[in-house]
Amino acid sequence: MNRLDRRGYVLPGDGAANCSIGAFEASSPTPAACVGDCDGGGDVTVNEIINMVNIALGSTPLSACTAGDADHSGDITINEMIAAVNNALNGCVQNP
Repeated sequence: MNRLDRRGYVLPGDGAANCSIGAFEASSPTPAACVGDCDGGGDVTVNEIINMVNIALGSTPLSACTAGDADHSGDITINEMIAAVNNALNGCVQNP
């Protein structure tokens, strides 16, 4: 009986010259620069927060501020608006 790894490939048997550690490559999403930074300027402005509120209310399309949708759910939530307000007050944390 053949043993399979997580990908469904047959694992080498005892005494095999090849070995598999079961590693695989996974792409990681590019982190958002800053929740609420609609224009990519490195900070969150009051106008950007108002833009996010309008998106949440359905009067503006999400495409106007995709940086406001931190969890990529297709809408802007209260938690995302709170994160944007915090970023406006405290500044955006830049990832290295």
